Amino acid sequence: MSLSIRLKLILMMVLGLHFSSFSQEVFELKDSIIVLSKTLDFENVHWYGEIINLRDSITEDLQWKLETPFGVPASWVCNFDDQTQNSENVMHGDSAQFLLKANEAFLQKLIIGVQHNGSVGNAQYAFKISTLAEPEKIKTQLFRIRFEEGTNSSEDLDNVSAVPLKYSDGWIHIIEPIDNLSIYNAAGRLLFQHTDPAKDSQYDLRSAPSGIYFVSWNNKGKRQVRKFYF
Repeated sequence: MSLSIRLKLILMMVLGLHFSSFSQEVFELKDSIIVLSKTLDFENVHWYGEIINLRDSITEDLQWKLETPFGVPASWVCNFDDQTQNSENVMHGDSAQFLLKANEAFLQKLIIGVQHNGSVGNAQYAFKISTLAEPEKIKTQLFRIRFEEGTNSSEDLDNVSAVPLKYSDGWIHIIEPIDNLSIYNAAGRLLFQHTDPAKDSQYDLRSAPSGIYFVSWNNKGKRQVRKFYF
């Protein structure tokens, strides 16, 4: 084999390794399909899908685009928080860039909030996620959301017997063991998170502005959400 052919082969191998390093997977979605079903007793729903940085030490530039939301009632309003910014009234074709941060203590979340404004319905929101470097490599985060007629029953934190925590004078009080406590504002933005809150612990929310908030937690393997006002 001639020297020139050898050099060409070596160059091809080096370039192949070089380009393969750029095409490696950057992120993955922990749960690509999220299903939520609520009654009209809840003014809105919010939930999240977790996005995993596969190159943990590098902050990545990503983008999302909302495509083909179908069956969405005209009165519904969708907000989307990618943990870089909160986008309000998101519609078909809307998009934004965001950062998938490096070395995070908790998995980053893609948070949807949908306000029903009195309309029942069953709809799907498809968020197409990709890197800026390789926009053709798309992963889809699906949120399937259903609102049904309400029961006119109160499901807030004043019903202390129904939930293992209560709200009083700007404080959240944990009265029974729970896991993964999270608190969101009405737009669906995560304000506070604690993976293992102890019984009888308290969390101070007195500095937060007045309004509607949502608290979610795990209790005996079941995820629960309640709203409160202050």
